[in-house]
Amino acid sequence: MKFLNLFPIVVLGEVLKEISINELNLYKEFLLKQEYEYDPPNGYTSKSQNILNENIFKNLKNNILNLSKKYLIRLNHEFEDLQMATSWVNIINKNESIHMHKHSNSYISGVFYLDQGTNFVLQDPLLDNWYFHPTFSKYPRFEIKPEPGLVLLFPSFVPHYVEASKVNRISIGFNIIPKGEFGHNTQKLFL
Repeated sequence: MKFLNLFPIVVLGEVLKEISINELNLYKEFLLKQEYEYDPPNGYTSKSQNILNENIFKNLKNNILNLSKKYLIRLNHEFEDLQMATSWVNIINKNESIHMHKHSNSYISGVFYLDQGTNFVLQDPLLDNWYFHPTFSKYPRFEIKPEPGLVLLFPSFVPHYVEASKVNRISIGFNIIPKGEFGHNTQKLFL
């Protein structure tokens, strides 16, 4: 008997060595001064939904966009360019979590970690495609342990969540969409 894992979901994870500990600390100082909305038990989300457009994050934003281009090239996607659609801050305190969700109106989603924290969990997006909803003894999922400077990129359709936190954690979430001409013939978009 042979089992084949077909069509895997590709996730990119890379620690940005170009971002120093001093820069991470400056980022944290800046982010802690922002305005937030509290949504228990999902922690705090910045009111700004374009935080990476702030001048302090110019280097980080460019690094993320360059990694996103490499990611899409690895997936054999054709595109003219990419743009940051939204970016925000999540602050999770001890015992808080972020519920399972996925990102609509987005192509690539991602997160940048300013410190260590509780696991970021990606769940198999094919579970919703079964005509019958099976009960699993263990849900197909993949856990990633955050570390300072880590960028994760994944398709926006992948459900994900953050387990109940054991420590305080600051991260920047973002969504990326194509820029320019996208698609073929009658399905063409100009973004």
